Amino acid sequence: MRSVKVASLVVLSLALAGCVRTRCCPQPVAAAPAAPDAPLPPTARRIYRGDGAPMRTSRLHQRVAAADVILFGELHGNAAGSKLQLEMLEQIAASGRPFALAMEFFERDVQADLDRYLADEIDEATFLERTRQSKAYPTSHRPLVELCKARGAPIIAANAPRPLVRAFRKTEDDYDTFKAGLSEAERASLPRTTSRPDDVYKKRFMDLMGPKRGPSFFRAQALWDDAMAEAVEDFRTANPDHIVLLIVGAFHVGGEGGTLTKIRTRRPGDRLFSLILTPAADDTLAFDPEAKGAADAVVMVRLKPRKITMPNPHPKTPKKADA
Repeated sequence: MRSVKVASLVVLSLALAGCVRTRCCPQPVAAAPAAPDAPLPPTARRIYRGDGAPMRTSRLHQRVAAADVILFGELHGNAAGSKLQLEMLEQIAASGRPFALAMEFFERDVQADLDRYLADEIDEATFLERTRQSKAYPTSHRPLVELCKARGAPIIAANAPRPLVRAFRKTEDDYDTFKAGLSEAERASLPRTTSRPDDVYKKRFMDLMGPKRGPSFFRAQALWDDAMAEAVEDFRTANPDHIVLLIVGAFHVGGEGGTLTKIRTRRPGDRLFSLILTPAADDTLAFDPEAKGAADAVVMVRLKPRKITMPNPHPKTPKKADA
């Protein structure tokens, strides 16, 4: 259906554009309240099982508590999704089991600055600038970071640095040759290996991107998937008692997405639970049949309408320069 296709295009376009993050000239973001200003009505979301049956929030929390790794496939900037993420993390924290937060939106080369902020060694403005966070951070991911900071829980900078991923996309070298030309620090910020399986995930990506851009961009997409899967793998290997909540774009998770598949391959003994946000066709938030089987839980949400700037029909006449 239309909503599933819209979700894929929205998530993928944001990913390829840098997840609406300013890369060249990151701007400090002012501190904000730890939660959205106004509570969302209950009808801002509806939770379903993967087979389309309604799921109670309490049942969702039970499934999450029983998992080792939870993959939350979000629609970037969706307020209902951000609220649900915080609720889930609060439930995990209240369970008494040690936990960690892994995020697509922090890249490996900023892990040290992320750790410094969690340890109160740098202030928030410095942290935001160094970790290249977007203007959406205060009402999207800040509450999660602050909860982890208050509880002393680690946060994993899971993604590969975008400039290196872009460079790999543009080269024709194989991965080992590409890495050999990098500095030691750059190599350390990339996954040890990457692969591009010829599976349903690749087909879905190619269908969206088209034959011209698809092959090279899939190199980048697969590298992101490997970076995040390896980050979770390494942390779980070192900390097998911890629950890991990975926040990532829905395309990487839904319908056997690449990140989910690669975590399962790397950690076959882990209990995984996947959840994706899907935009609803209307305000009923009815389950989209095309989302059936896309994840263990499917959350139908409203998409915030985009503002459309109309041209001024009566533009001002420019003043003539003085003679």
